[in-house]
Order: sequence, then structure tokens, then C-alpha cells
Amino acid sequence: MFEKIEILLITFFILIVFYLVIWFGAKNKKKNSISSFEIKKYMFNVKILILFIAVVFLLLWSFF
Repeated sequence: MFEKIEILLITFFILIVFYLVIWFGAKNKKKNSISSFEIKKYMFNVKILILFIAVVFLLLWSFF
């Protein structure tokens, strides 16, 4: 099994990859669409979601 620090690093790596995939998808859509404001708003919400997941994971990780 993995140690605590390895689990932390793997989880943050997965969150970064998740963000990059969504960012590249929104970037490609930006070229085809006029609604740049909606994409910026969507990406802001994605950042908030990933930050929330990271904070919850850190809290759970620190107690277990």
C-alpha cells in the first residue's frame, strides 16, 4: 500500500490533471465560440470545485 505522503501527492496530481483536461477543452471551445465570458465563469467555478476537493482531502488526510 501507499504511505500517507504518496497518497497526498497522487491525489494532487490527479486534481492537476483534471484541471488541465478541462482547461484544454475550454481553450479549444473558446476558438469556436463567442461566449468567452461564460467560459471564464465556468473555469472559475472549476477552480473553486478543485480547491474545495483539495481542502476536503487535506482535512481528511490530516485526521486519518
